[in-house]
Amino acid sequence: MSNTCHAKNCSTVVLPRFLMCSRHWAMVPPLIQARVYKHYRPGQERDKNPSTAYLAAAREAIDAVARKEGLLPPMERLSETLTGPRDLYHCQSCSTTEDLSRWQEHDEFDKPEAVCVVLCKGCDEKLIEKHPRLYRRLALNEPAPGAMAICADCRHRDGNRCCNPGLRGLIKVNNL
Repeated sequence: MSNTCHAKNCSTVVLPRFLMCSRHWAMVPPLIQARVYKHYRPGQERDKNPSTAYLAAAREAIDAVARKEGLLPPMERLSETLTGPRDLYHCQSCSTTEDLSRWQEHDEFDKPEAVCVVLCKGCDEKLIEKHPRLYRRLALNEPAPGAMAICADCRHRDGNRCCNPGLRGLIKVNNL
């Protein structure tokens, strides 16, 4: 019996210990690849008893490839779905002004974007870890285009997103 790549619509034959063919595996974001490797147990392909954590990581990898290939809709963005105020002084989920932190949003392939979400401690504990999109907590005084006090009145600011056309080069240089 042959084992095939687990990416949607792929029939490439792979060794049983591999989740995907090399072409599709290369499309999986590095953080998701790391989770698959972390939870893989040698021999699980023989005893057919992978852990729940491995199955969840494998599902993430399969879905990431499907999104890249346009076979699944894009992941939701907290920056777009949260209904609270889009400023630096309120939680975007519950609107409180206490114990706030900024989170940098990443695209579906774990690349950082010039988009921040402001959340209180209670909301970040509820929302961030279980959300499939990658978010990174920003340090207290870490620069974040669109989410700094200096950006408050900028004409290129849209909520907590920087829309300055010159920003693209800045993000690459600073690895934001």
